[in-house]
Amino acid sequence: MGDVVRRAFALTSVGIALGTGVAWVLTHALAGLFVGVSPHDPGIFVGAAAVFAVVALAAAAVPAFRTARVNPVVALTST
Repeated sequence: MGDVVRRAFALTSVGIALGTGVAWVLTHALAGLFVGVSPHDPGIFVGAAAVFAVVALAAAAVPAFRTARVNPVVALTST
């Protein structure tokens, strides 16, 4: 289970880093649409990254937890 969650965390970290970098650059194009918020508000970027991290890790942890509870012998012999 730990291996699955670790791999998901690695992929999530790469995705968040790339997405945050691209979003930081593209905010100049969308600066006119922001109302009352600076286009480079660090709170928004940190908050969005935290939400994505929690959702991605939950999406990996729930199936990993369910899989870890299955008896390997039963899983290998069932078709």
